[in-house]
Amino acid sequence: MSVYPAWFTPANDWATCNTQVLANMNDMVARYGSEVMIVECGMSWDSPTACKSFLTDIIAKTKGIASSRGLGVFYWEPQSYGQWQGYTLGAFDNSGKPTVAMDAFNNLTGVENTKAELVELESQLSINQSLVTKLGPKPTPSYKTEAEAIRHSGDVSKFILN
Repeated sequence: MSVYPAWFTPANDWATCNTQVLANMNDMVARYGSEVMIVECGMSWDSPTACKSFLTDIIAKTKGIASSRGLGVFYWEPQSYGQWQGYTLGAFDNSGKPTVAMDAFNNLTGVENTKAELVELESQLSINQSLVTKLGPKPTPSYKTEAEAIRHSGDVSKFILN
């Protein structure tokens, strides 16, 4: 599902938007027995506190779907800033730094990591980094056409007709 409160209501009423999105997600789970996911969402970069509240709420609602059917929430182009190509729904300010909105994605388990867990994670990261160093850089793939290269890059904006 896609969720953009500014497109949902002229008042940018994210709370009403999220409540109705939750009802829609629950309906899809009940009707089709499917899992659901917010695959894109965003809010104006110049309302970072409201955006954080919006994200925190939609993440909680998605996590609360019955039988763990809510898989997750993705922010669409959070790193967009400076009104990149007219897009103002990123979560970075005009200097290219993340706003407080991105804090909604911190500590999603609701439990702080213990020092022992952090040491273990650091150890795993160190092992993974040494594997990357030993294996060397990933080879650059070659593509036959520009369209194929764009498809593999994930930059779908180049497929949009002006």
